Amino acid sequence: MTNILRALIVGLFAIGPLMANPAPVWAAGQSSAAQPAEPVYDFAPMTIFLAGGTTGRAPQLRLDMHMTLRSVEDSALMEQQLPRIMDAIRVYFFGLHGEDLRDPSAIELVRRELVQRIDAAAGAPICEELLFTQFLLY
Repeated sequence: MTNILRALIVGLFAIGPLMANPAPVWAAGQSSAAQPAEPVYDFAPMTIFLAGGTTGRAPQLRLDMHMTLRSVEDSALMEQQLPRIMDAIRVYFFGLHGEDLRDPSAIELVRRELVQRIDAAAGAPICEELLFTQFLLY
């Protein structure tokens, strides 16, 4: 029994270095670093008051968003038009009620509307993808 156990241990030590091949991992890491990063914009976390609710207390929305821009040039346009874009986002949410956002399908409608408003406020289509990293209604 001990001879079999020794043979297994020796066999594992012998083929272990053959199985651990760092070259593909290194090559994969190097090739991704060589590719240009896609242009992104992370919005600052926002707390937005929505239109009055039925309880008399205005509901609040905690919102964090991550946006992929269409091109690198759009980063400069985004920075230049940021006050208009933020205003368009806030005005849109001020018109919504908390009940409008309780349905999970409403989030996709909100996403599409925000993309349209961001593009309109920027004066050009700059938003490739908009992701919600936090969408908390309270």
